[in-house]
Amino acid sequence: MPLVIYHPDVEQPTVIEAPASHIDIMPTLLDLLSVPRVHLPLVGKNIFSEVQRAWAVYVKGSELFL
Repeated sequence: MPLVIYHPDVEQPTVIEAPASHIDIMPTLLDLLSVPRVHLPLVGKNIFSEVQRAWAVYVKGSELFL
């Protein structure tokens, strides 16, 4: 997923090689803006955070795949 995010506190460009999806954009932006998301039921993940096992969500018709 090609995506460019600008944040004034990040000086070096970063290329993320891990799988990501459009549902990861909101959690990533909220974390970059330091907005708490404790009560938000978000499925996505912050693409800049370390994960034990990379995953992405794929929807085909009414089926959901991880």
